[in-house]
Amino acid sequence: MPIYGCKNDTPPALAEQRFCVLHFTLTLETSCSEMRRETALGNAPQERQREIMKFITENGECLARVATSGLHLTDDLKARILSTFLTLMNLRENLDRSNMRSSFGRSGTFDNESAGIAASLRGFSASQVLGSSASKQALGGILYDAYR
Repeated sequence: MPIYGCKNDTPPALAEQRFCVLHFTLTLETSCSEMRRETALGNAPQERQREIMKFITENGECLARVATSGLHLTDDLKARILSTFLTLMNLRENLDRSNMRSSFGRSGTFDNESAGIAASLRGFSASQVLGSSASKQALGGILYDAYR
């Protein structure tokens, strides 16, 4: 639904959303802020995380179509579009960090997938990381601190 009182035209790339460029970016920024807070707690279920990834992908593609459509954009709108891309990227990074934290938990214990990720980050093999509980906890602490 278009914003009541907005006098800007809806570009063809946003016809489905029925927003002007400014209101589309503002809506995305607001949605990203809400999702960032949701994922920061680290307890968003897998289904919700998939929904957020789909949101990022679909809206990033839509924003790219707007930016590259040949539509005359003011410098302020160009800056807003770039800022909104950055917001989408930050949301994605936040989701990734949340996944890293939740995959090995605050206790520092690993599952096999987390061990493989941690090993590749530190140059160890997954079997070396899984070999002793002390190394699991130490590496878990390092990664937890790095991704906080």
